[in-house]
Amino acid sequence: MKNGKLVILAQALDNVSPDPIEFNGKLLPDDDDEMRNVAASFVNTVTRNGEPVFDEDRVRLTAYEDAFVIVLPSVERDSRNRIAPILCYSSYNASEDEGFHDSIVDSLVDFAKKIERNIDPMHIKLMRESLLIFKKKTLKQKHTRVFTTLGIIVAVIVLLLLLVCVRFWKI
Repeated sequence: MKNGKLVILAQALDNVSPDPIEFNGKLLPDDDDEMRNVAASFVNTVTRNGEPVFDEDRVRLTAYEDAFVIVLPSVERDSRNRIAPILCYSSYNASEDEGFHDSIVDSLVDFAKKIERNIDPMHIKLMRESLLIFKKKTLKQKHTRVFTTLGIIVAVIVLLLLLVCVRFWKI
């Protein structure tokens, strides 16, 4: 990814150890509380304030402003036999990079390998679908903002012209 933040984290399987967290490609040490809290806050902000964009077979994408979080189940279960999710946060503008989807998928798969987790290929496929939906949604929002801004500018210009004309004819 060219710009933006990328945070990937996973639930610790033993439910005791610190969760593995990667921030912009760097695996954070267990004792780096400051960076671990920063990374977790990015994820929490989106999951708390965002709106669901995709939710199918335990793969979920939530978007908030220019960021999103994907929740992806790993094949492995935690010590209580519960699904141990991997979460991916990105603040990158998906509409500006053709390689965006591959970059996110590759980063997530690499992270899973680093922490010795497996992801079902069907979930990877669903993750790609969710990213396409997110990209379409952000492009639509971007176009809507552009047209709204243009409409406002045109309205202001028309009002100014009307004011000038009224003032000119009164003199």
